[in-house]
Amino acid sequence: MTEQGEQVASLLQGLFPLTINVGEEALRCNILSAIHRDVPWLQQQPAHDREIVLVAGGPSLSESYGLIQAMASRGATILAVNNTAAWLIERGITPDYHVLLDGRESVARFIVPRPATTYLLASQCSPQTFDAAGLRTILWHPNIEGIRDYIGDRETALIGGGTTVGLQAMSLAYALGYRNLYLIGYDSSYRGTEGHAYPQAENVGEPVMTVNFAGRTFTCARWMVHQAEEFKGVLRQLVERDCTVRVAGDGFLQATVKEMQQTALTAVYDLAVSPPTYDFLLFLCAAEKARIQRGHTFVDVVFVPGPKDGFRDDHLPPSRAEREGMLHRICVSACRLLPSVRNVTILKERQPISGDIFPDGWTVLTPVSHYGIQWIVQGLPRVLRATEGARAMPKPDGPYVTITIRDAEYWPSRNSDREEWDKAAWKMMGLGYQVVWIDDTSKSLSLAAWDIDYRLALYEGAVCNLMVSGGPFSLVVLSECPYLMFMLEGTDAPTCTAEFMRANGYARGDQFSPNGRVVWKHDSCDVIVSELINYLHLQ
Repeated sequence: MTEQGEQVASLLQGLFPLTINVGEEALRCNILSAIHRDVPWLQQQPAHDREIVLVAGGPSLSESYGLIQAMASRGATILAVNNTAAWLIERGITPDYHVLLDGRESVARFIVPRPATTYLLASQCSPQTFDAAGLRTILWHPNIEGIRDYIGDRETALIGGGTTVGLQAMSLAYALGYRNLYLIGYDSSYRGTEGHAYPQAENVGEPVMTVNFAGRTFTCARWMVHQAEEFKGVLRQLVERDCTVRVAGDGFLQATVKEMQQTALTAVYDLAVSPPTYDFLLFLCAAEKARIQRGHTFVDVVFVPGPKDGFRDDHLPPSRAEREGMLHRICVSACRLLPSVRNVTILKERQPISGDIFPDGWTVLTPVSHYGIQWIVQGLPRVLRATEGARAMPKPDGPYVTITIRDAEYWPSRNSDREEWDKAAWKMMGLGYQVVWIDDTSKSLSLAAWDIDYRLALYEGAVCNLMVSGGPFSLVVLSECPYLMFMLEGTDAPTCTAEFMRANGYARGDQFSPNGRVVWKHDSCDVIVSELINYLHLQ
């Protein structure tokens, strides 16, 4: 066998054995009869750029006549599978090829003789089928176990590619040199009570099952489910061999193709240059912006370890143990808040990463950070959302506000003035609002302090979320939650100085997003309450 012939034979062997729908003795007799006929055997043809339309009999075929006619008029080859030849001929389209695999005698009725049609008949087809086809026949051999015992070393292209004639037809097209394939009627599912676009007695009464896939429900025979599963392997291997495969219709198989065509942006958060803090949320939303711009379906997040115990070599306060906890509690958990995130990977060592990577320019040797308020200034999408599970957890029955307290050991000048917030809380309750306190994680046992998903769910349900400058602010500014944030400037924290703000394109009085306000004042009771009243238009 030639190397090209071996390529065809290799297509998808081993996933499922080829279904033989006649007994072993009938199969043997069919093959012996076929190989002694005076007809040419299929040979591998050189690749060319002509188009071929493979027409199967799924229900969507009934609305595809116009497409087939248009393809035929522009010179595409039409290949009919099983009983679709009769369907096409009734509508004035004579197929160039008619492919049959089934070994039963009844299949001979699928042959509708036409001078312009060449019949591609498998060696397991019945003598009656070969007789009906006549001399315009090319014999081909499925690559089934033991086929060489019959055909010896005679040169031919053995055809692999799955358990059904539709899948084998794809490999046949490849063997005939076609690299541009259009598939019509490859549904692998019923539409109502019909499994074909025309009556087909051979499939009447076949057992069916319900298949839930990609948010839809399909009715399928078992062979249809196998065909759709095998199709993915055939498609991948044809694409690897420089084929273009387009699939029309709207069935179970087409749904699997759409899933295969979904791609992911690989978002690399490099801990050599980026902290395991709420700053990750800025990176995550920037990655979402890049995903949309580049046309991907998903985001795959990869955390790459840094040089110092897996983190950045800096002199900031959190210890290695604290950073490890923040990585999982904040960063990894936050990935649940972006619906497009598909996979999250934490690498134990630095290594190259393939794919379409964000941020641009990242390599294992050239880490790139991509976070900070400058990216908010340039416009990050407000796409963070609590999960449905978190939204279903307990919340106050009536209108409420949240108060998020910062009480960290480092940069204490950024901490909330708890005494002033206590006073403000009493006045808020006097206005008819319940108050939900979310204390600093380092000093709290509450679920909202530790579970970022539940925290965001509480923020989403509040009439307003009040806080001082701190990490949790990223949750509200990058979502649609209402907020008031106090005391952004005037502390000894390096990220709160006027110089830092100006360097990042921000000035006193600027705002981050339309769903809330930054209050450029310290958090005194009078300021908190008056700003809340103004925000809620209660005065």
